[in-house]
Amino acid sequence: MDSTVELLWGVRQPPNRGPKPAFTIEDIARAAMDIADAEGLAALSMQRVARELGFTKMALYRYVSGKAELIAVMIEEAVGEPLDLVAVPGGWRGKLERWAHQLWATWDRHPWLPGATLGERVMGPKEIGWTEIAVAALAGTGLNGSEQMDAVLLLSGHVRNTRSAGSARCICSTAVIASGGNCRAGRRAAPR
Repeated sequence: MDSTVELLWGVRQPPNRGPKPAFTIEDIARAAMDIADAEGLAALSMQRVARELGFTKMALYRYVSGKAELIAVMIEEAVGEPLDLVAVPGGWRGKLERWAHQLWATWDRHPWLPGATLGERVMGPKEIGWTEIAVAALAGTGLNGSEQMDAVLLLSGHVRNTRSAGSARCICSTAVIASGGNCRAGRRAAPR
């Protein structure tokens, strides 16, 4: 089994030799999230997280095998437990609207999260739970399972793209002011 799968799904056996663990995976994820929330993923490194926690980079490798696994546990901690949409009024539309608003709010709290969740990677139970509750909201709509999943992915993509467009406009507006009217030059130089 892949070590990231074992870590995210809680089946990794703790080491039975060496010092007693000083931190939990959640502690490490939160320290890394604090860095990424404040400065973006580019500022994140194993060395930096270890320094924030007060131990060496090599000691951090006892918990996570590398930066990819660190980001995986950050994602799982950042998304948190999935919403309970059962009591949300308005049928499937009301449920998916609440889901989309909560997704947006989560990405606002952790601006690095939309970029970190792109591409092929292992997902943990909390992140998968978010997808499952959105798919469950579509039960009884007449859509089959594949169509339900397509609808959820379309909605998720819409939220992601709308956020990205808003960020680009904000960066562009700042760049226009700073560059005396040249939005294109500012957009290329703007970090994001």
